[in-house]
Amino acid sequence: MYPLGDVGAANLASEIVVWLFLVDDYLDDESANPDNVLSAVEWVVSRPATRPGEPMLDWLWRWCHRMVGHSSESWWASYSKAIVELTRLLCDEHKSRVSEHRPNLNEYLSRRRCTFGWGIILPMIDIVLGEELPAWLLSDYDHSMMLDAAGDIAAAANDLISFRKELAAGEFCNMVMIVHRDDHVSLDVAVQRTLDWMDSRHKTFISAKESLLSSGRDAVERRVRCVEALVRGTIDWSLAAARYSATGGKAPW
Repeated sequence: MYPLGDVGAANLASEIVVWLFLVDDYLDDESANPDNVLSAVEWVVSRPATRPGEPMLDWLWRWCHRMVGHSSESWWASYSKAIVELTRLLCDEHKSRVSEHRPNLNEYLSRRRCTFGWGIILPMIDIVLGEELPAWLLSDYDHSMMLDAAGDIAAAANDLISFRKELAAGEFCNMVMIVHRDDHVSLDVAVQRTLDWMDSRHKTFISAKESLLSSGRDAVERRVRCVEALVRGTIDWSLAAARYSATGGKAPW
């Protein structure tokens, strides 16, 4: 999103993503207690004066308090709920792994955007630009369609890049692997069907984006460019990250 906005605010956006991966990696451990994690996060986002002793929670506590000067109370009330909802779904995903409950494709897609972190990444555009989302844009149909499609594209790309590493690790919460299992097709066919789905979401994104830009408003153009930067950035990161090195750093498209 930089240089559209402030680099310090962009750093804040990147730091909450780091915390997301700390929680995600912690919950990969079968011995983790998801209920304790969820209740602790609910407490920390209330911004208590008492500092938690656990490093993962202390990271979030410090970040939450640093955000005081960057956001309004109403923005924080909404954003803190998004952090809790993300944590809840990650905890549910942990429970699914432990119980070996394999979600079907509809169940998986209904929560994938959130578990990918889209709900906590996207609002940080407000912080980077130094302006909250205008009310008229918040309720705009094309804006909503663009954001949902963008999140789906980024999450599907991540699944395509990471599925071989996750397959080797015995994971099953991945779109490619779910299509492979439920449709009884080869992995190559499952990859292609995931690519086809991502392409359909990209067409939705382009259509909604063009409709929004036709308004000619500067606020719209800035936000569209930020969303495009976020999608590209998350895909570039997925390709470069060592955690997905089983793919050899190559995209399967």
